[in-house]
Amino acid sequence: MKILKKVLAILLILLVLAAGSLAAYFADGNPADPNARNSMEHPAAGVHVDKSRAGQIVFLPDEGSQIGIVFYPGAKVRYDAYAELAERFALYGYMCVLVDMPLNLALLNENAAESVIAQFPDITQWYLCGHSMGGLAAANYGWKHQNSLKGLIVLASRIGHDFSNSSLPVLQISATEDGICTPEILESDSNRKPAVFTHVVIEGGCHGYFGSYGDQKHDGTPTISREEQLNQTAQSVRAFVEKTRDKDTSAERTPFPL
Repeated sequence: MKILKKVLAILLILLVLAAGSLAAYFADGNPADPNARNSMEHPAAGVHVDKSRAGQIVFLPDEGSQIGIVFYPGAKVRYDAYAELAERFALYGYMCVLVDMPLNLALLNENAAESVIAQFPDITQWYLCGHSMGGLAAANYGWKHQNSLKGLIVLASRIGHDFSNSSLPVLQISATEDGICTPEILESDSNRKPAVFTHVVIEGGCHGYFGSYGDQKHDGTPTISREEQLNQTAQSVRAFVEKTRDKDTSAERTPFPL
């Protein structure tokens, strides 16, 4: 009995150490590169950045909007590393909220969109977007809250759930040189697509170029620039939003207090 207790104690200690090491690994997320930091500190004309809310960075079009995009970062990637993409969304007239995740793992707080939506009651149409594991977390939320979203957007990510009987529009964007989210991985969702499904493939793009945080380990070699991939991603999202949003030409955009 004493030996068994010692063995269990040792196993418990090893488990705690392993959990601590894993937590430390993910907590040390890939930070935003200088271009992303520049988008936060010196956004383009017509865009305002609000960092006053804890755990959020909000990119606001100066002219206001009725459309909001909540963004979930990829695993082990800091949320501010997507500032360049969020800035592009705001330039197209959409508010974008980058959400900080515990230990940089969106799966640990996949319901984060719920509190974000509650903070902006004047936004009437919401989209949820995520990159890599953040895309999977976004899909988990979208599956459970289809009536609260106008659309789901996943970048270099599976949709995970069976959306074949769902009316929620889904946009999936992948890249030909992605060494992590490969075509074989995406193929596993071939029978789970909703009725309104758009798949955009960025030729020459890679996994890490959906954000701005340096090179991604195990990624492929891109043949286009990060800027080009971000531009194509933002353009594809814009086309999807304009296709799926409620179009009320009489409704004015809701101004944001700046």
